[in-house]
Amino acid sequence: MKAPINWLKKYVDIDLNNIDDLLHKLTLSGTEVDSVQRQGNWEGIVVGEVLEVSKHPNADRLNLVLVNDRGNQVKVVCGANNLYKNQKIAFAPVGSKLFSPKTNQMETLNKTKIRGEISNGMICSALELGLGDDHDGIMDLNNNLKVGQDLKDIYNDIIIDLELTPNRPDCLGMYGIAREIAALTKSTLKESIEIKKIKESKEYNDNLDIKIIDSDLCPRYMGIVISDVKIEDSPSWLKNALISIGENPINNIVDITNYVMFELGQPLHAFDYEKVKNGKIEVRRAKNNESLITLEGIERNLDPSMLVIADSDSPMAVAGIKGGIESGISDSTTSIVLESACFEGGNNRNTASKLDLKSQATLRFEKNLKPELCEIAFYRAIELILEICGGKISSKVEDEGGKLKDDTKLVISESKINSVLGTDSKLDIESIFDRLGFTYKKDKNKDGNNWTVSQPYWRPDLNIPEDLIEEVARIEGYDSIPAKPLSGIIPEYNENPILDFYEDIKDIMTSIGFNEVINYSADSYENIKSVSPSIKDSEMIKILNPMSREVEYMKPTLKSGLIKSLNLNIRNSSENVRLFELGTSFIKSKNDELPIQRRLLTYGIIGRLEKNLWEHEREVDIYDAIGSIGSLFKELRLDYEISPANSSIFSQEKSFKIINGKDEIGIFGELSKSVLNNFEIKNQKLILIEIDVEKLFSKFIPKGDIKFAPISKYPVSKRDISFDIRNNVTVNLIIETFKENPLVLDSQVIDVYEDESLGLGTKSVTVRSTYGSLEKTLSGNEIDQCEKSILNSLKNKIDFQIRS
Repeated sequence: MKAPINWLKKYVDIDLNNIDDLLHKLTLSGTEVDSVQRQGNWEGIVVGEVLEVSKHPNADRLNLVLVNDRGNQVKVVCGANNLYKNQKIAFAPVGSKLFSPKTNQMETLNKTKIRGEISNGMICSALELGLGDDHDGIMDLNNNLKVGQDLKDIYNDIIIDLELTPNRPDCLGMYGIAREIAALTKSTLKESIEIKKIKESKEYNDNLDIKIIDSDLCPRYMGIVISDVKIEDSPSWLKNALISIGENPINNIVDITNYVMFELGQPLHAFDYEKVKNGKIEVRRAKNNESLITLEGIERNLDPSMLVIADSDSPMAVAGIKGGIESGISDSTTSIVLESACFEGGNNRNTASKLDLKSQATLRFEKNLKPELCEIAFYRAIELILEICGGKISSKVEDEGGKLKDDTKLVISESKINSVLGTDSKLDIESIFDRLGFTYKKDKNKDGNNWTVSQPYWRPDLNIPEDLIEEVARIEGYDSIPAKPLSGIIPEYNENPILDFYEDIKDIMTSIGFNEVINYSADSYENIKSVSPSIKDSEMIKILNPMSREVEYMKPTLKSGLIKSLNLNIRNSSENVRLFELGTSFIKSKNDELPIQRRLLTYGIIGRLEKNLWEHEREVDIYDAIGSIGSLFKELRLDYEISPANSSIFSQEKSFKIINGKDEIGIFGELSKSVLNNFEIKNQKLILIEIDVEKLFSKFIPKGDIKFAPISKYPVSKRDISFDIRNNVTVNLIIETFKENPLVLDSQVIDVYEDESLGLGTKSVTVRSTYGSLEKTLSGNEIDQCEKSILNSLKNKIDFQIRS
């Protein structure tokens, strides 16, 4: 929330010499100051006047502009499309200085040649001057300004940018921020925002009939017709106020509604009365197949979950979000309907999200503003419209729901405040309540003072007594509240073996070269179905209010999120990427109770391995997965087997399952092209592994039960054997057969070769085995006999040929 000091000074005295102290107090009280911008950080920028506009002879999108610069006529090249004759502009002549965000310093403007034409300066946009975010056109200054007037004298301000917490809608208005400053600095508000009701008349020229049909979404709606208004530019003070916070002035009516919104935090809207059919306004849910073209010219398709403001025929606005173009204020408007309403916050936020139509109004309405605020802003806007736009009241005030009053009372005792804050001294509680503008009643009993505080209409976040204690603490100053050590006995540490196990797995994965990622717990329907085609729709958990369709369902597996992470990283890296995630999956339970949650370890590899001393550069393959599985299970001291699986998400003959005992505890393989295409991964292999870590934990042997074996003091021998086997034969079967022999200390695959010369569906696998004994040095003949025994055993399991 941008808060200009010049605007705030209208309501409260601010010592500019101690501005840093004020910013410090705001931050410590919970109203954090994100940044401070000093407007007018330029030199030599003046008010200029457009004398003539013509097309650039060598560029279709550029104009040649003749500018009156303090009596001198200079030619400037400009690309803006909102130039017109006699327009007052912000002009930077040659030699003036502007702040450059690129170099972070002031830079002098020089004469330049653009497409063959000399430009003797620059006509500035609000963005270039740091007065707003608009750079589509130049700043259109008030025509009453004098040519040559220094712009620094007009736009010289300090803008505080506040990072507000969601519970403080009162600080989404300048008056609310001023109230906060007054409380912190022990000042008095200079101007009180009071309801200035208009005199009722017995005769009106116009009729207005307002009906709230869906009162659950709109507790209060106020409206009035003001006729004979004159639509024109706003006065300088009003335009300058809006420009100082980055808003573009439009016309006096629209500017007044925006001004009051930023002043009080209550959004308003104005309709062209002549476009309100039959003078009737209905606040209702949209009907099926209704649509509305909003002010920016985009057609919005509505549904019955959305609240609209409609006339007797069709919607005129999406309630609390955006008005329609047909009923909007135009230069020909002479009569308006002024709206001030209160809308249900959750519905307003959901509608804005569905339509992708966030606005300043939504930012406020989603905080559940109090109905009392409608009335204050309503009469404030009427006062300004009659003062600035002329006109007269031509209908009675329609106030639907205005009889609803919130009389929430909060009771708090002095002893409770001291108990929670840990204070022993007497706090000046009543002074704090007074500075915050609270209305309260005091009574006394044997336990001390008690206060009954009425909830202020501008503070919907004050709902329980503890909220009042927080107010006392932050206004008194957190730094002034004494710090006390924790009392009582510190609880003993209780071991949690399964959490320790999860941390051990993360450490192991990191040690073997993987980086951890943490993804959202939700994904799109399409992505989930792509990696879990067998899951039924009835098993999927749909989020009632998802942020978007991309995160609409809770994930029954972590595969889709990890695939997206791998894809994102490989696009920015030519090397191989190794990522893992240890998270929770969600599947709907059959009894509609809490979902079934499983802890899964999912990791993947993609890319190319760099050339090293042992092998040439190559693309990752299934054996990288087998190696990582071996490393993981070795560190966990768990046995496992690998056998073929039949999963449609993996390529044929490259789909496997991990087995411990009789239990399947994981699956891995090379993703099929169809799955890769779904995630827009092209010309890459992606190896994916997913393991049920809860099942893994059930097999885990605690460290206290480990039995260590001695290391042999005798030399070992290593031998390589190459096997020609069918592609559907798992290499792990060969490895396990070797390891069954007590003289084989280790056995691993060191090479896999596939070629047409071997025959269709055949591969060559080289296995390196380490032979040794704890009792003696093995002779060559003993190793031969051991090797012969292993091969005989292997023949009973698979068909193979030994390559010489």
